[in-house]
Amino acid sequence: MPTFSIDTLREEAKIPNVHFLKLDVEGAELKALAGAEGTIAEDKPRICIEAATQELFCGAETFLQQWGYLPYVFNDRGKLQRFDLFRPMPNVFFLI
Repeated sequence: MPTFSIDTLREEAKIPNVHFLKLDVEGAELKALAGAEGTIAEDKPRICIEAATQELFCGAETFLQQWGYLPYVFNDRGKLQRFDLFRPMPNVFFLI
């Protein structure tokens, strides 16, 4: 199956602004983020990543810190809270 980066898709499809990215690419999240670096730098979209492992989470967190992103999750009561202690989560939201 052919693959392409988010930045390439954006350029070729002439997508003006990206407001939200949802990545669930089974361990290739850092590669996907790297392929969206221009989009992230320019548009500062909200980003949702599945944090299945601490290594994956820490890599994404480190990569996104250069733009001021911080990780958040929804707690049991549906309130958004900072994600400051790793545990496997279905969705971690990186927001500025």
